[in-house]
Amino acid sequence: TRLTLDTSGNLTTLGDLTVSGGDITLADTANIKDASGHARLTFTDSGSIILKDEAGNAGITLDTSQNTALAGTLDVGGASVNIGANSYMTLTEQEIDVSNGDLTIDVAGDVTIDADGGDFTVDDGGEQMMRVGLTSSVSIGQKAGDALADNLKSVAIGYEALTTEDGAEGSVAIGYQSMKTANDSSGDYNIAVGYEAMELSASPGAKNIAIGYQALTDASYDGSWQIAIGDSALRSLTT
Repeated sequence: TRLTLDTSGNLTTLGDLTVSGGDITLADTANIKDASGHARLTFTDSGSIILKDEAGNAGITLDTSQNTALAGTLDVGGASVNIGANSYMTLTEQEIDVSNGDLTIDVAGDVTIDADGGDFTVDDGGEQMMRVGLTSSVSIGQKAGDALADNLKSVAIGYEALTTEDGAEGSVAIGYQSMKTANDSSGDYNIAVGYEAMELSASPGAKNIAIGYQALTDASYDGSWQIAIGDSALRSLTT
């Protein structure tokens, strides 16, 4: 016997079931089961199709709006994932992880990063390397502007540039360790450009300009309105 129909309406075949030129009609809620009786494919009365594992857990769900929900991991090897025109991808776990190698984003047009929080940061191993914000400061370089609070509108570019300042407003430090130790809440609008420019000035006054190698860098300097331009210019000035 190859095909059996019992009194409950169950049809059992020992081979393949082929339907040519017709339809197979299922109930509003129906299951296709495996040999052990586990429902592996379910058609719901709402029109969804659910692919299940042996324990009956939903793995892939396709609803009537053509949305697909995946309960596990989608592993695409050697192929592409295509998203339709004018569509988008939504991440609910807030992170894209690449376990090995690099990640390339290649677009034909422009790339727009829309951060409602106001800041865009780039980290290396969890350490901030760059921060750009609409209302906050701009920091580029390892440990640059590490302590800068929001809304100070300062610029720190270079390794440890302006790294301890957390209160002064509107300062610009460009260069290796420029204004490294500055931490004076009233030391606003200072400009330091150059290698270690104003590096040791922990409590500078306001509106100083130091341009050049170690310009205006004495640790005791606490003055204001000074202009130092050149190699070690006003390096030993203390007030």
